This record gives sequence, structure tokens and C-alpha cells, in this order.
Amino acid sequence: MRKSRISHPLFAALPALALAPLAAQPALAQDIADQRPEAEAQGGDIIVTARKRNESILKVPVVLTAITQESLERFANDDLYTVAQNVPGLLIGTSLAANGLQVSMRGIGTTANNATVDNSISLNIDGVQLSQGMSYGMGMFDVGQIEVLKGPQALFFGKNSPAGVISLRSADPTDKTEITLRAGYEFEAKERVGELVLSGPVSDTLGLRLAARYTDQD
Repeated sequence: MRKSRISHPLFAALPALALAPLAAQPALAQDIADQRPEAEAQGGDIIVTARKRNESILKVPVVLTAITQESLERFANDDLYTVAQNVPGLLIGTSLAANGLQVSMRGIGTTANNATVDNSISLNIDGVQLSQGMSYGMGMFDVGQIEVLKGPQALFFGKNSPAGVISLRSADPTDKTEITLRAGYEFEAKERVGELVLSGPVSDTLGLRLAARYTDQD
């Protein structure tokens, strides 16, 4: 039997075409590495304070989830219940006793119905450490950023946080004068909400921020 061979310039170029993507990968990786410092210089990184200083979230050796002020305002997160819906592994439930909320992170939490027992997940508000369950039930307003740190955080947040830390940071005064006014109405509960934020510089080294919120429902 006679065998025939197909000869065409396209088939001859196939090996070169197959090797072309492999040869281009190092150059592509180099381009991405060169563009990354420019993205950081433009302020695209999320700055966190997991180690008590301002650092990029990409450089902190801590497993954490950061929720910015823009995300909190966009999704109307005004309590820790709604925050838990956006953080994987964080569960918040009510307690049958008068001990506040029961919080667990990665399946670790305090289930003892005792008001004198500290929670395994600490709540940190502007540097103030809270570990009682009643503190988790308060509302949030004008929060600049929320950082949920998973795992033991005894080095920077004390030994009473073996499961993790929920860190809340209030919004800072702005460099320019800003006036924000919001109003809302919820038809099911007939709830009326009003918010007012005044922020701006007083001098070259001093800035003030005033935030007020009013709510009423039937």
C-alpha cells in the first residue's frame, strides 16, 4: 500500500505556532510584575492596620477580610449581622440568655451562657478591646473600615482572642470640607432614617468630623 504525505505551508508552521505561547509567557509575567508597582503608586491597594500600623493588605502575613467604607455604605451594612454575610467563616447568632450575641470564626467560638466568660472573638473599636457578647449587638454608623482577622491574634490584640478579631475603625476627617445628607424610608416596618455628616479641616494639623443619625419605626 502506498502512503501519501500532505505537504502544506500551514502544517509546516504549526510547531512554531504551538511554541509561540510558551515563549511569550515569561514576557507576560514580566509585564505584570512591572505594572504592579504602578498600581500600588496609584492607590489601588487596601490599607489595613492588622499589625497596628498602616500596611497594604497584600503584604500583611495575616488571614483577614477587609470591608471598605464604600462597600459598607453601598450595601447598607449597619450591624455585624450584615457584615457576617460578607465574611466567609464568620457566624453570628443570638443567645437564649442575656449574654448578647454568640460569635464563631472557622467553627471556633464561645458557647457558655455566662456573662463573665470572654468571647473567643474579640471586638476592637478604634483600639478599644471588647470581649463581652453584649457589645456585638450595637449598631454601626460612620465606620471607615472593618477588618476581620482570622486565627489567634495575641501579639497585637491580647490573649483573649484565640479565634480572631473583628476590628472597626471610625471614618477619619477629610482633607476638604464635605457635607453629606442621607434620608431613607422602609415601607414594611415604616422606618424613617436620616443621616448627617460634617467633615473637614480646621487647621493644617487638625481636622474634625461630626456624624449624626436618626431612626424611628412603627
